[in-house]
Amino acid sequence: MSTNETIADKNRAHWNNFAENYETSDPAGIKIAEDAADVMLKKYPFEESSTTVLDFACGTGIVSRRLAPYCLSITGADISENMIELYNKFAQDTPDKDKMEGYVFDLLSPAQSSEEKSLKGMLFDVIVCAQAYHHFEDVTDATKKLASYLKPSGSLFIVDNTWFKWEKGGNEGQNHLAHHHHHGHHDHQFHHKGSEEEEAKLRTAYEAAMDTIAHKEGFNEASMKEMFEAAGLTEAFDFTVLGEYSRAGMSSEVFVAVATKPAV
Repeated sequence: MSTNETIADKNRAHWNNFAENYETSDPAGIKIAEDAADVMLKKYPFEESSTTVLDFACGTGIVSRRLAPYCLSITGADISENMIELYNKFAQDTPDKDKMEGYVFDLLSPAQSSEEKSLKGMLFDVIVCAQAYHHFEDVTDATKKLASYLKPSGSLFIVDNTWFKWEKGGNEGQNHLAHHHHHGHHDHQFHHKGSEEEEAKLRTAYEAAMDTIAHKEGFNEASMKEMFEAAGLTEAFDFTVLGEYSRAGMSSEVFVAVATKPAV
């Protein structure tokens, strides 16, 4: 392994390896994406006739497919070639296939070369980035770069963890899902327990992913607001805690944060 390997390099390699099994091996990850997308639909006035969306670090497109019926178009971007291949493949199996297109794109790399051409000159009404911020080395820079792709009055949604815990031996949780809604905190509790083989495979994948995480401490409301403001997203800040999700030794509390670029 090269001593010059970056966090981005590790992420690209890990997610290329994990892509094929992602949607069948991580039910909690899928549930997080779906729950977060549902919050986005409540927080932003999506219009099927006009709203354009960038799903950055889109993976296989779970968030995109959830939002697609309410948008004019969704552009997926990810550094993993295999994730984008599946993003476009899965999009073709939906009624919204003509609205969705994914590109291999590393917004955070100074050496974007030809990849930038796929997004060059494009601006979006909404940008979403789900469960990826903890993988970025410089989240302040990432926020500024994402904000640069927003139209005036556009909104940036970030989904990530306030905390997460990893127990190598795994948790003995039971399948359980509860919803207790109140303002600013949805308090979902999702605990998945698969077969021994499923749990072992997922624990192996999580253990491999530990080297791809730059921010193991998570983010809080104050840090997200500061990041947004530093990127010029100074309006309509909101921070919603979805709740706790756990599976195969991994547990985390997940939030959805959003802020808006001024109109002028």
